[in-house]
Amino acid sequence: MAINVEAGVSSGNTWLSYTEIQHLARRLAIQGGLRGEPWVLCCCSATKLDYVICYEAARQIGVPFLPLPPHLRGDRGLEFTSGLPFATSLFLDGDFIQRTKGSSVLSDWVERSSLIFLTSGSTGSRKLVFATEGNVVAALDGIQERLKYHSSDTSICYLPMSFDYGWYQYLLCKAASATLVLVDEGFGLPSARLIDAAGATILPVVPTLLAGIQPLLGSRVTGSLLRKITSTGEVLSQGLIDRTKQRLPAVDIFPMYGLTECKRVSILTPADRPRTPGSVGRALSCCTVYVDQADPSGLGELLVAGGNVTLGTYSLGASKDGAQKSFGGLLRTGDYGRVDSDGFIYVEGRCDSLVKVMGTRISTIEIEGALLNLPEVISARVRVGGDGVEAYCVMGSGSSTTLLRRMLLREFGPLASGIKITAVDQLPHSENYKVSPLDGSP
Repeated sequence: MAINVEAGVSSGNTWLSYTEIQHLARRLAIQGGLRGEPWVLCCCSATKLDYVICYEAARQIGVPFLPLPPHLRGDRGLEFTSGLPFATSLFLDGDFIQRTKGSSVLSDWVERSSLIFLTSGSTGSRKLVFATEGNVVAALDGIQERLKYHSSDTSICYLPMSFDYGWYQYLLCKAASATLVLVDEGFGLPSARLIDAAGATILPVVPTLLAGIQPLLGSRVTGSLLRKITSTGEVLSQGLIDRTKQRLPAVDIFPMYGLTECKRVSILTPADRPRTPGSVGRALSCCTVYVDQADPSGLGELLVAGGNVTLGTYSLGASKDGAQKSFGGLLRTGDYGRVDSDGFIYVEGRCDSLVKVMGTRISTIEIEGALLNLPEVISARVRVGGDGVEAYCVMGSGSSTTLLRRMLLREFGPLASGIKITAVDQLPHSENYKVSPLDGSP
């Protein structure tokens, strides 16, 4: 694959400069007859470049853009947009196929929004997140201060464009006049080789995706030009960081923490990681993080205030009285943790993830975090099942559940004996490559 020296977007055999994208977006807006219409422009496509062009069309006519996940293609997309509480125009796999009329319930938010994301977040229930242009700019500026995308960079994106982390790769590259390579076919050995073919310097991942790529690095994929790997969505295990650094010692790895409701909260730089094990970094300049009702050890719910906090959420399927939730510039994350005297944030678990093990209350996420800090563990998921608290772990060669048990005993004491540990080859993941909730044994 040859990448043009001018900044732009590459997708398959198509390469477009940012100027060319604007021209195509203008034609698309005219084709759809959208100018002057108060629609939310929705896109659902197997081709990621369609999302980029639709977004720019939406910006040109001043309406919000809603990227929908590819699994909603076909009749499911029609059904979904018909049920939304606002007027929409749906671009599906290359063509406008439906307009709907909606109620005025969310008209104020629709008028103020630039981007709307569909997410299930950590709650498992689907909701819409409404972001203004100010929210987007604040988040972009804060992220860029830490990650420093450059015009010479090429970011390769395996993540869905409906996933805010995937979508922001376009915004970050465009703002920095960098090049973005969109991989439509998802991740596999042929597409992994695009890291070298495209000359990628930045690789955005979630831990499950990195776990799939890491064994290929240095052998089938040289990654010789990679200089940054960014990761969010879940805890990035120390073992996975170490294995990746062994294969690519020159690459910088940036664990990050955020929620769709505020995009990004913090980024841990490579310089800070050795002295702050377990931290997710300091808050970005666009926000402040507080601990609400901290206990004597400093633990409490994490609150985020700042320009990156979106307008609010609308829960789909909820009663009309409780569906709309406004943040007013302050987001209760639902995560509990602490902030140390130097401003480093430590996320210890979800407020709703507390369970009782041998009479002691502990978070399933705290157990996952302890496992992921062990160099022997690549990825892990903990759930409450029929046998009590169960931990499923993907481990490196030479490790054993007995070894993990001994390490957990050192961390948690006797209550570790109440945790069942099972070794698995892989954990199930969503289309965003995030580990899926475990409803049954993998």
